Amino acid sequence: MISAADLYKLPKAELHLHLEGAIPLDFLARLINRNSPGALATPENLKAGFQFKNFGEFVRKWMWTVGKFRSETDFSDLVLAVAGNLIRQNIVHAELFFSPFDYPPGGLQAEKITEQVLLGAEKARAETGISLLFFADIVRNHGAETAAARVKRLIPFRSPVLAGIGLGGSESGFPNEGFFPAFETAREAGFRVVAHSGETQGAEYVRSAVTGLNAERIGHGIRCLDDPEVTELVRSRRIPLEVCPTSNVKTGVVARIQDHPIRKLIDAGLIVTLNSDDPSFFDTSLNQEIEILIRDLGFSAGDVLTLLKNNLTASFLPEEKKRSILTLYP
Repeated sequence: MISAADLYKLPKAELHLHLEGAIPLDFLARLINRNSPGALATPENLKAGFQFKNFGEFVRKWMWTVGKFRSETDFSDLVLAVAGNLIRQNIVHAELFFSPFDYPPGGLQAEKITEQVLLGAEKARAETGISLLFFADIVRNHGAETAAARVKRLIPFRSPVLAGIGLGGSESGFPNEGFFPAFETAREAGFRVVAHSGETQGAEYVRSAVTGLNAERIGHGIRCLDDPEVTELVRSRRIPLEVCPTSNVKTGVVARIQDHPIRKLIDAGLIVTLNSDDPSFFDTSLNQEIEILIRDLGFSAGDVLTLLKNNLTASFLPEEKKRSILTLYP
């Protein structure tokens, strides 16, 4: 019989992970202390500061964190540091969001950030063998009016590593409909497309992500359960959900981990994957998410094994590579 320890040792994939949200706290402390002479940042005091009462507080702390970057070259180092943490969890493939348009206040250019992210991914592959795929997050909060223009700026960088466009940020006040043209531009350019929807807002956001954005996967998506018709839409179209239990609790979307609807999503016949989202902000990891499902939600190791298989099958890896990794699974 498989155990939790066996799951930790398996070669795994993670599909919903933000590069900036996975920043190792020692890396962030060095960044702050280097760029702000006299600062005394430590991993311990940074960790203590990452507490949120709601999604809005999380966004404010996110913007504080990204404001600590002063050079585009920091991003290649960040990718290497994050890759090291992933490898230590036996994560052999990860699909990460990064937000190249979050940095104009610091004078950083989206194109140069993107170049450095891709350079870091190549270095990480050469040094560790890890497979990294990136989605550039065009972020709702930057407005729908400029979204298509932002996508066009990224088209020259499309590659097997910069494979897609994502849509994150605050759902409230920024409905999916405004981003339909940008996502059409992305698809026409050959990008894969995914979208956060149904995290803080209701099932209609999930519906429009599927039918209007034509998202191939939904980030979070837990509010699809608010409407049986939307749940059936997601099920019938076999749209995978990138579910992040601890994240939903830490941002106040779900009151307690025991209240998380992941079991209901599975019982509804949906394709559920397991992810950590912003592990440095939420003090978690994919292996800790495994532990939480078993300890707090009554999942068996076999139940979690199914989710980890979903992580691989729902990934954008080539089919041959998926099959190769899955041969190592019981």
